[in-house]
Amino acid sequence: MGILNEELRPRTFDQVFLIKEDRTKIQAWADSWDSGKPEKRGLILAGPPGLGKTSIAYALSNSKGWDIIEINGSEGRTEDFIKRTIGMFSLYKDLTWDEEGSRKKAGLIDEADNIYERSTKGGTGESGGYRAIVDILKNTSIPIIITMNDFANFRYRKGSNAATIINLCEVVEIKKIFSRKGGTEYRNIVTTLTNRILEVSSRLGLKPQRVTLEKIIEGDLPDIRASINDAEAYVLSQSESLISAGNRDEQSIIWDTLSGIFHRDNYSDNVSLIDSSDSDSGQILLWVSQNVFSQAKNLESALDAFDYISVIDQMNWFAHRYNYYRMLVYVKDLEALFATRFKGKTGVFIPFKFSNYLSQMSKTKKSRGSRNLVAEDLSKILHMSKEEAYEMRGVLKVMSRLRKGFTVELLNYINNEADKHNSRFVSGGSFKAIETLDLNDLEMFID
Repeated sequence: MGILNEELRPRTFDQVFLIKEDRTKIQAWADSWDSGKPEKRGLILAGPPGLGKTSIAYALSNSKGWDIIEINGSEGRTEDFIKRTIGMFSLYKDLTWDEEGSRKKAGLIDEADNIYERSTKGGTGESGGYRAIVDILKNTSIPIIITMNDFANFRYRKGSNAATIINLCEVVEIKKIFSRKGGTEYRNIVTTLTNRILEVSSRLGLKPQRVTLEKIIEGDLPDIRASINDAEAYVLSQSESLISAGNRDEQSIIWDTLSGIFHRDNYSDNVSLIDSSDSDSGQILLWVSQNVFSQAKNLESALDAFDYISVIDQMNWFAHRYNYYRMLVYVKDLEALFATRFKGKTGVFIPFKFSNYLSQMSKTKKSRGSRNLVAEDLSKILHMSKEEAYEMRGVLKVMSRLRKGFTVELLNYINNEADKHNSRFVSGGSFKAIETLDLNDLEMFID
C-alpha cells in the first residue's frame, strides 16, 4: 500500500465517504451488537472496486472498539482455512471479549465473492468455503463483515449457499457518493481529499499544486482508490531523484503549467499561467512534446498539437538566434493559444511524464562535465580548440585499444604538462591554470 493510501485511510466511521442512507444502515447494524447478538450477525458491503469497502470496515471497527481478524477471499478459500481463522475466534467468548465484557474482535472476509466451490466432484475450485461462512454466521459471537465486488453475480449463484449467506446478513450495496459531477456533494469530496493530500504532502516536505490535485481527483471520482493512487504518483514525482531538493518548487511550477496547458481551455488563464512560470519557452516545449501523445484525445489531436509546437519552436529559435527577444512575447501567446485549442482526454487523469531530454541531460551531467574538463586540458596543452580536442576522441579510442597502457601514459603526459603550465601560472606566467585529471575522467572522455 502506498504512502497516501495508508495516511488517508479513514480512522473512524465519520471520516468515510458515504451517502446518508448507506451510513445510517451500516451504523444501525453496528449498534445492534451493543445489546447482544442481533438477528443479522453479518454485514455485506457490496460495490465495485475502489469505493473503499475495506476501509469502511476498518473505520467502523475502530469507532466501535473492535479489532479486525481478516481473511481475503482471493487467498483463503477452503472451508478448513476459514474455520481455522475467523471461525475459531467467532465461537469462543473468552477469545473475543475482555474482562469487562466489551467486544474485542470482529471478523472481516474481504472479497468473499472470489470464493467459489466445486459444482461437481471433478470440477475446479475450492471446496466448502461458503458452507464455512454459513456456519460462522449462524453461530458467531462476534460481528462479521463481508465485502464483495460483484454482488449481482454472487446473488444468483446456485448451490453455493449464497442465498443463505444473504439472508443471514444486512446487505448494503454502496451507492455513488455524489448525485452529479459539479454538485455540492461532489465539490465537498474533491475539496476534502485535496486538503488531506496537501496536509500529508506537507509533512513529507513536498509541495504539489492544488489545481493539479483537484484535476486528478475529478478525473477519477467516484473511484476513491484510483484518485489517491494517481494523486500519489503525482505527489511522489515531486521527490524525483533527478530533481534536487533545491529546485522542487521549479518542477511543481512545471507540473502546474502542464496541467493548465493540457486541461484548461481559457486563453487568459493560460497566458497568466505561462507568464508566471519561471521556465523558458524552450523548456516548456520539451515537457509538452514529451506528454502530447499520452494526453491527446486521439491521433488527430496529437498531430495538430505538433503542428503548433513546430511553429512555436521555430519562433523561439529565431528569437534566441538573432537576439530578437521581443518575439518571445508572441511565443508565449502561441503557447497559450495551443493550450486553448488542445483536445485532451476527458474523465481520466494521465500522469505527466518527465522530459526524456532533460532526464538524459541530468543523468549525463557528470560525464559531460568530465569530458568537458579533458577537452579543455587538451585544448590548452596542444594549442587547439575544444572542438578539435573532441574530434581527437576517435583516434585516442583506437590507440587505447591497440596499445596496452596507452590511457595511463596519456594521463601522465597531460598531468605533467598541466603541472608545468601551473608552475608558470603561479610564478606569474601568462598561462591559465590547468586542472589535473584522474583516470576515470580520461576513460570517460575516450569512451
